[in-house]
Amino acid sequence: MKKEFNVLILDMGSTTAISVAKGLYAQNDYDVHIFGADTHNSWEIAGSAFCHQFFTVPPAKTGKPYIKSILRIIKEKKIDLLIPIVDSELEILAKNRKYFENETSLLLSPEASISICNDKFLTYRFLTRQSIPTPKTWTDIEHEGHKYPVVIKPRFGLGSKGVHFVHSVQEKMAISGEEEKIMQEYCSGREYTVDIFAREGKLLAAVPRWRRETRAGISYSGKTCKNPTMVHYAEKIAKHLTLHGPANIQCFEQDSKIFVSEINPRFSAGLPLTTAAGVNIPLLCLRMVAGENIEYQESYENISMCRYWEEVFYEVN
Repeated sequence: MKKEFNVLILDMGSTTAISVAKGLYAQNDYDVHIFGADTHNSWEIAGSAFCHQFFTVPPAKTGKPYIKSILRIIKEKKIDLLIPIVDSELEILAKNRKYFENETSLLLSPEASISICNDKFLTYRFLTRQSIPTPKTWTDIEHEGHKYPVVIKPRFGLGSKGVHFVHSVQEKMAISGEEEKIMQEYCSGREYTVDIFAREGKLLAAVPRWRRETRAGISYSGKTCKNPTMVHYAEKIAKHLTLHGPANIQCFEQDSKIFVSEINPRFSAGLPLTTAAGVNIPLLCLRMVAGENIEYQESYENISMCRYWEEVFYEVN
C-alpha cells in the first residue's frame, strides 16, 4: 500500500504553484492529496482546479492573520508537507518556522539565507565573496563611470516586475517609483535557470535549462542542458547558504563565461521542464519527508519544452 501525503501549496494562483502540482501528479510513488491556498477566490485562479480542496487566505503581509490561517488549514487537514511559493511567504514562514515545524514538514532554507537571496545587493555581495562571477551591482543608481546599457531593478523586487533596461542617462533619470533600486551591469547572451534541490547545504540535484523565450519573466520555451560550471556554482551556493529543499539560480552565458545574477530559495515556474527531463523535485520533497535516502540526481535527459495556454472554467452565480 502506498504511503499517503497531504500537501498544502501556497500562492496557488501562480504558474509556479501549478508547476509544483503537476510534478506531484506526475509521480506514482505516493498517494498525494493536494490542498491549495491563495488570496483569491477559487473561481478567480486556474490553480484551484489542480487541488482536492482550496482555501482563500489573507495576504502574507498581514502577518498574524496569515500565519493563523495557514496553521488552521495544517491542523484541520493534517498536512504533511507545506510548500511556499513566493518570496514574501518565505520570509514570514522562516521567521515563524517553529510554529509550522511543530505541525508539519517545511523544507525551507534558513531565515538569514532567505534574507540574502531576497535582497539583490546582498546577493551580489555574497556571490562576490564566494568568487562566483556576477554582474557588477550598485545601490546608488546615480552612480556614473559605467557603460550603457545597464539594468535598473527594485532591490527587493519579485520576478521581472519593475525591471528597466536603460541605454542613457536621460532614460535612467526618467525612471520613477519610491521603492529602493539597484543598478546592474547588463549581461547579454543566453539566460539560464538551474533548478536545485538540497538537504541542509548538500546538493542533491541541479538541472540547468536554457530559457529560450520568456514572458513576464516566466520561461515558456526552453531546453535542458549539461553544464558543469553551472552545477559547480549551484553546489557552492547550496553549501554556503545551507540551502534546504527546492531552490533555483539565474545565470547568463556571455563570451563563454557564466555569470550568476540571482538566487531564489524556492521552486521555479519553469519546473515542468526539469520534471519531464527526469528530475521530479516535488517527488524528492516527498521522499525527504518520508525519511528516504536520496542520492545525487545525476541523470536527466536533454529535452526541449514549448508551452501553451489552457483554459479552466467555473460555474459561478
